[in-house]
Amino acid sequence: MRLDKKYEDIINDKETLKIVASIGKAGVVNSAVKQSVHVDDKGNVVYRELIETSETQKNMFFSLWFRKKVSILAVTKDLQSFEIRGIPTKVVIEGPEFEEEYKKVQEKFDGKYDLAAIWYIEPVQYRSKDVNERFEEQYEKYPIVTHLDRVAK
Repeated sequence: MRLDKKYEDIINDKETLKIVASIGKAGVVNSAVKQSVHVDDKGNVVYRELIETSETQKNMFFSLWFRKKVSILAVTKDLQSFEIRGIPTKVVIEGPEFEEEYKKVQEKFDGKYDLAAIWYIEPVQYRSKDVNERFEEQYEKYPIVTHLDRVAK
């Protein structure tokens, strides 16, 4: 599934905060800011993991092996947000693509950090987390789910 252009643009905006949430084999959720999350020219959701031993890295392998979903929350500078739920489908840990991205990481951080992996995530669902849009959606789908004091007015 490819994201709508609107959401691709939000993800690719450097000012958008991107948080990856993953779950490990013990069922514990880990959330971490991962500003390298982006949508490439082919529509793939991709992120570069810098820390080999991070909880996210461990959980991403668990999700890849057992087809578990991860979540990416994107929050714009004006606090609009949306969530992508997806399944890791590919990890790159060596080869020409890895070497090219490794060089970019080295340049960006003046040689301070390494590159552990390049992750590809296939979106299976995405939606706005905007409170106005969510209430509108709720009222359309579940019109009787409302507080009685609002109905009585």
